[in-house]
Amino acid sequence: MRISSCFKTPIFYDIYGGVSNKINIKETKYYKSKKPQIIDLQKEKIFKPLINKIKESTLDISKNVFKITRPYSVDVVSLWLNKRAPNTDHTAHMHQNTFLSGVFFLEDTQSPLCFLRPQPLPVLPIVDEYNEFNSNKLRHHGIKDCIVLFPSYLYHFVSINEDPKSRLTLAFDIMLRGEYGEIDQTTVGQYKI
Repeated sequence: MRISSCFKTPIFYDIYGGVSNKINIKETKYYKSKKPQIIDLQKEKIFKPLINKIKESTLDISKNVFKITRPYSVDVVSLWLNKRAPNTDHTAHMHQNTFLSGVFFLEDTQSPLCFLRPQPLPVLPIVDEYNEFNSNKLRHHGIKDCIVLFPSYLYHFVSINEDPKSRLTLAFDIMLRGEYGEIDQTTVGQYKI
């Protein structure tokens, strides 16, 4: 797993080799649907290999990056198929009330997933090359079987699909089930999710 720092916000990239072939989305009723977005797929058996990999990655990220030591269970609370037709985009947004969100690329795409800096740089000196430290936007061009996980509060969008075919991705939201709140010398605001 490779970690990139996006405006001091971690973004996680990995390759789930062969998972898109197991799903084989083009042979399913979901692909044949005319809708650009098919929701509530997280309980469907066909997506179980992906869900299992997402849960493994989330536990690893929780332990090794966020340093979460208490036991939590990972719940993929939503999973949906996105079919972005040529010349369409998806406006900037974020996902509320979840821990991590992500995108799984079912095939290669030239239409990038973009992330916006939470607090834009007020002064932008001219640079030779933009990177995650000196720009207000970071782009990720998806390749087949690539997964991108990021904190749900991070604003993101999809640029205009310039490919002649639809852009196929699976997007999802993750919640950690367990205890929440601050713990210091006095217990403040604890609750369970």
